[in-house]
Amino acid sequence: MLLLIIMVVLSNALEDYVWVISDTHFDSKFAEGGYSNCKMIDCCHNDSVPKNGDTTTAGFCGSHSCHAPLDTIMSGADFIYKNKDKSTTVIWLMDVIPSDMFQMTKQRNLNDLKTFHDALKQHLPGFTVLPSIGNHDYFETSFWNYPPESTWMLENMSVWWSDWLAQEQLDTVKKGGYYIIKLPNGMNVISLQTAYFDIMNPHAGRYPEVDPGDMMAWFNTTLHTLKAKGEKTIIISHECAGLKATGMMDVNAYFTQDFLSLYKEFNDVIVGHLCGHNHIESYRIYPPQNPFYSCINNPPMTPNGANPGLRLYKYSENKFVDFTTYVLDINKCNENRKYDWQKTYSACEEYGLVDLGNTEMGRLNDLLTNDDTMWAKFMKHYAMELPYSCEGTCRKQRLCSMQNMRESDYADCIN
Repeated sequence: MLLLIIMVVLSNALEDYVWVISDTHFDSKFAEGGYSNCKMIDCCHNDSVPKNGDTTTAGFCGSHSCHAPLDTIMSGADFIYKNKDKSTTVIWLMDVIPSDMFQMTKQRNLNDLKTFHDALKQHLPGFTVLPSIGNHDYFETSFWNYPPESTWMLENMSVWWSDWLAQEQLDTVKKGGYYIIKLPNGMNVISLQTAYFDIMNPHAGRYPEVDPGDMMAWFNTTLHTLKAKGEKTIIISHECAGLKATGMMDVNAYFTQDFLSLYKEFNDVIVGHLCGHNHIESYRIYPPQNPFYSCINNPPMTPNGANPGLRLYKYSENKFVDFTTYVLDINKCNENRKYDWQKTYSACEEYGLVDLGNTEMGRLNDLLTNDDTMWAKFMKHYAMELPYSCEGTCRKQRLCSMQNMRESDYADCIN
């Protein structure tokens, strides 16, 4: 009888899948044949002027020097739709607008955001898409103001997201760009608006004196409520807590401190944290030994600096179990004029992990620190199969930035 009960419990244990896409920068001015190395920040336009006589041009699918044409990004959505038997839920870590703020206007950014939302709905009919706002998804880009000054954009997003979220979620989106949603399987997803705290944002320093849209107070209360109910949650955000690869803060240090404090307090409630923003294969753990926090950084859909990538995550009620990465080789895509998304690897198989919980992520960090073969594998995937070399000081910088949350701790690690 006891064995039967155990088997029933195990059979009812939550195990499910979710797609993740991030950094879906598309350039509405992209033109095949446009110069890809130009005198402006965003290139590959009809009017791009070559820099230093470099006449390299953009291909059909894009260029590693430019953000993507919309069709290239949507080819990833088409791939997900073709594999909808695996999951019909997509976490979208946003960043839609390209990089050159000097070529932007408020209306262009609104038009581009609406265009992308409409396209995603068209290519993923019947899907639930869970967005998390990026630093570029504003005017001016990366200058996200605190509500009520940013309410105009939040209200637009609440309209665009109304096909995916209920009124309860849309109310907090309009208040501050954040929400919680319960999936049909009982798992919760909390989406935080971390672009408020971007270190390049001139408004970021207002925290902690000002809590944007009361988000952190809401986050605290929501975690208490989930704990009281015995429920679990995945946390998603565009930007990660902690440091850039250079050791510089990625977001407001007070936010990182408060976020980690809540993460530690409610460690038994939180399944894991997913972020984007950095356009690379990466992760964050804290502290380096016996971490209570781990965050997995997701690949970009833009080809600017990497091949476009997307992921399918497997998760349980307690942790992320594994992920599989799919990549679009831009050079082959341009050569064949065909979008051919291919599986590159699954994390546990590639790195010899049991799962992607905090303990195993800490073990991965140890492996990458001490095992040259494992580090070579990690670097192979760092820019989504685009060749990338990082040894010696570079390797130490990357590892120190992934396991420390303060600039002073990073400096101690480097030295």
